[in-house]
Amino acid sequence: MCRPDKSVVLKPITFANAREGWQIWEEKLNRLDALPNQILIGMEATSRYGENLYHELEQRGYVLRLLHPGQTHHFHQQQGLRAKTDRLDAMTIARVLLSGEARIGYVPSEQIATYRELVRLHTQSLVIPQQAIKMRSRL
Repeated sequence: MCRPDKSVVLKPITFANAREGWQIWEEKLNRLDALPNQILIGMEATSRYGENLYHELEQRGYVLRLLHPGQTHHFHQQQGLRAKTDRLDAMTIARVLLSGEARIGYVPSEQIATYRELVRLHTQSLVIPQQAIKMRSRL
C-alpha cells in the first residue's frame, strides 16, 4: 500500500477475511492520516476469496489495483527472490505498484460474483450424487 504522492509502504498485517478482520485493516489505514482516495492498495487475485474484501474497500473509497498472481510471481523472480512468504509477497506487490508496470486485473461485480458462486454450488450439487452412485456400484 502506498500514498501515491509519498510512496509510503506499510508492513504486511494479518487479519480474518471477514468484517471483523476488515475493521482491524481499516484501523491501520486510519493511522496514515490520509483520505481513502489517497491510499493505493495492491491485492493479488485470489479467486473468490479476495472479492469480498475488494468490494468492501472499493465501497469505502480506496484506490485498488488487483494483480494477477502470474505477474507478481514473474516480478518476484526478476528480483532474484527465491523464497515465498507473505511478507515477500506483500513487498513484491508494493514493488510492482511502484514500478508502474502493474497490469490491472478484472474484479466481477457483486452480482456476477454471486451468480458465479450459485453456478459453482449448483454444479457441485449435480456432481456429488453422481459420485455417490459410482461409489455405491464399486461397493
